[in-house]
Amino acid sequence: MSDDYKVGSCVCSTTNLTGCGIVIAIKENSEDKKNILGEYQYQILTDFGNIIKLTYEEINNNYEVVREDNIRERFIRQKELLLEAENYLHKLDLI
Repeated sequence: MSDDYKVGSCVCSTTNLTGCGIVIAIKENSEDKKNILGEYQYQILTDFGNIIKLTYEEINNNYEVVREDNIRERFIRQKELLLEAENYLHKLDLI
């Protein structure tokens, strides 16, 4: 397992696939999946609350660790941004 991506690491997509997220789990794949998917599965909680599961090759080729700062502050800021987006959509009568 690479030390580059560990639980709690903040990662951002280098290919604009999902934006940013936080690595929340690294799980060892079963023996029958290791040949296809590699040894580990990385689970990322995206800024929109989705959980995506990636192989090491997928995370390594599409994400980079950007910082490992206060996760609570990041979460609070994301909620603020989503509220601003919601208010904007209300002004446009789109929701």
